[in-house]
Amino acid sequence: MPYEGPGQYRHYKGGHYYALGLGIKEDTKGTPNEVVCVIYRPLTSGSILEEQKEDFWLRELEDFNASISIHGTLIPRFDLLSRDSS
Repeated sequence: MPYEGPGQYRHYKGGHYYALGLGIKEDTKGTPNEVVCVIYRPLTSGSILEEQKEDFWLRELEDFNASISIHGTLIPRFDLLSRDSS
């Protein structure tokens, strides 16, 4: 499922994350190769982030929207659970 704005998403491995929004990799802004990323943080325990000092993760939008093949079946990397109404 493509990114649909800020809200809660479930990763295909089961973790829940809150996507804050989109950002642009600064050194690519305005170039033909501009890189747009989703900024998100974990909502469930067990995330690798708990063991690191970073508060947020960035994932390129194209990768966030990608599908993963599990036993020959394509499933979305992230599924929208609930979207912010604001």
